[in-house]
Amino acid sequence: MIQEVSENLNISVGSYHKGKKVFELISQLRELEKFKAVVALEMEFNRSIDAAYKFVCNQDICYQVIDLLEADEIGSIGDGIAWMLNGERNPFRRFQLDQVYQFKKRLRPELEIVGRVIGITNEFVVFGLRNLGNMSLEIVNLRPRQIDAELQDEPSASQRKRIFHLMQKFSDVFPVQVSLAELLKLPNLTEKEEVLLRMYESDVFEKTWEDYKIQMKAMEVSTNRKKDNIRAA
Repeated sequence: MIQEVSENLNISVGSYHKGKKVFELISQLRELEKFKAVVALEMEFNRSIDAAYKFVCNQDICYQVIDLLEADEIGSIGDGIAWMLNGERNPFRRFQLDQVYQFKKRLRPELEIVGRVIGITNEFVVFGLRNLGNMSLEIVNLRPRQIDAELQDEPSASQRKRIFHLMQKFSDVFPVQVSLAELLKLPNLTEKEEVLLRMYESDVFEKTWEDYKIQMKAMEVSTNRKKDNIRAA
């Protein structure tokens, strides 16, 4: 294996472990007589060791692309990846940002059984879940094949609409923006978080801001008077 990878294909020592993993799959495909996939994977390897390694590691896509190659539906690894990411076979296709899913089982005992999709990468669906131990937000990355859950109706549509409105209201107050953005990642809000929204929606902030400006103006006037008195003396 070392001789095949390092001498025949002239890869660096630093890339050996990646090449080894790719050629392990190539050997398996040869044994299974999947020669079209072998040729395509060798071509991908010669084009980019990193790309071939990443493809082999992404099991959600890898073996489906191999089947497409053997069925003559595609001619290269790149075509297969494009098909998977844009076609009906894409395992990520059913997930959309902000959807709420209820899992068949808790991912961990301390996590709520429902989670919100807050991100989708090339490898993972990213969920925001409530940690019931400390009531904080917890981020969990799952591959599509790991997700055993059912899509739910949006549980907090009206609250989310209010949050978006508040983000406009406090567009120049960064800490409030951060807290509101974190609330959007949760599948639902607690009673205390609802109270927080109501506080933000009230005029307490505006009144306090006006009082603060009046106090600052008064302090400025007082300071200027003291300076004038010192000059007069």
